[in-house]
Amino acid sequence: MEDIHADGRISQEEMKRLNQFMVQRLGEVFYLLLQKNSDDLTNLLAFSSETTHGWDNLDLSELDERIQLGERFVKRLLSN
Repeated sequence: MEDIHADGRISQEEMKRLNQFMVQRLGEVFYLLLQKNSDDLTNLLAFSSETTHGWDNLDLSELDERIQLGERFVKRLLSN
């Protein structure tokens, strides 16, 4: 999306709204994970799966790399 925004195909306001939407959705998932609220998380994911039917499949090919980057970031934060 950032590339599309940088090319001027969406406005600054549209990019801001998209970012706010994504932060809110991810925040909901992270909140439920941290609360160990598996029933609500399951319901939320089931609803999301149903409403995004036919979209591209989730690509987890870079997940391990991102987890390792996150671990290194946290270690640096804690060492300061």
